[in-house]
Amino acid sequence: MAILRYNLWNFEAEPGDIMVAPNGRAWRLYERRGSQSAAAGELCMRELKKPGMRATIQNDELVWIKK
Repeated sequence: MAILRYNLWNFEAEPGDIMVAPNGRAWRLYERRGSQSAAAGELCMRELKKPGMRATIQNDELVWIKK
């Protein structure tokens, strides 16, 4: 698992990695199993949330800080 800065064009991203945006939102990447709306193997994002907190990257680790 890697902690990455938000970049939709990051071709090195893999399932299980976490992307963190400058505004403090974070997403875990996962691989679709296939459905009518997405192809099997497509990387998708599921948002990670902690109430009253925002995500940031410090020393290559995900850190939650108060808003």
